[in-house]
Amino acid sequence: MKSPCNLTCRIEPDSGYCAGCGRDIAEIVEWPSAPDDRKQQILSVLPQRLAAMTDAHPAPVGPPSIPAART
Repeated sequence: MKSPCNLTCRIEPDSGYCAGCGRDIAEIVEWPSAPDDRKQQILSVLPQRLAAMTDAHPAPVGPPSIPAART
């Protein structure tokens, strides 16, 4: 079974979950040796986790601000 890792590996301090895949450290470590039913169990909770993390920290909307030039 393919890993959910998308190479955006960063554990969010607020949730304890990876910002890229939604797994916690224990699940990431467990993944290579976990049986398929456990992997499926992990995969089943990731969409909700990632959605909750996005809701807690929404992406900025609109163009990035550009500081005024010094004259």
